[in-house]
Amino acid sequence: MYSLRETCEHLFFTYLTILLNNFVQSIQLAGAVSLVQCPGAPRIPFLMGRAPPKAAAPNLLVPEPFDSVQSILQRFGELGFTTQETVAVIGGSHSIAGADDVVPNLQG
Repeated sequence: MYSLRETCEHLFFTYLTILLNNFVQSIQLAGAVSLVQCPGAPRIPFLMGRAPPKAAAPNLLVPEPFDSVQSILQRFGELGFTTQETVAVIGGSHSIAGADDVVPNLQG
């Protein structure tokens, strides 16, 4: 049986590992924790992870990794994104989140 301290440390490092894998959740957690340090500040809930999807995205709604550059730019353009904005969104999100499962054995 684990002591309370060992359990808390285990949970802390488990959550820390998960959070480091998800930058956005790290920002949300930092905001929630920082408010705890301010006397009289409201307490905001911190929810770990994402809600499970209700259904798969309809076909062609989200571009596939193997789509041509032109088709990806066209799809984002239909949503009002410029070429520069499309590159920033895709490049930034994949830089933070990685895309390890697109090409097996390739580190992202």
